[in-house]
Amino acid sequence: DNAKTLTKYTDPNWKRQENVKLEDIVQIFLDLYDTSAEVHACGVIIGDFKPDNVLVRQSDLAAFIVDAESAGLGNDFPCRTFSENYVD
Repeated sequence: DNAKTLTKYTDPNWKRQENVKLEDIVQIFLDLYDTSAEVHACGVIIGDFKPDNVLVRQSDLAAFIVDAESAGLGNDFPCRTFSENYVD
């Protein structure tokens, strides 16, 4: 298992079992923030951003956005998505 979804990091039992520290969570979210900022700086809007669409590499806790087919390009190709659990 080289990667886990970000959703896994919301499971308190798994975090305790794997000895996940608060500093690890902060590192993951800072990396995710940097990645999102770079994507947005290119004019891309992530249409389906949710914890299941983020993979965290276990070796260095780098975060990767996956399942991005619903991304849009700024005002030219807006992609709004809605589900019961997520609103963009």
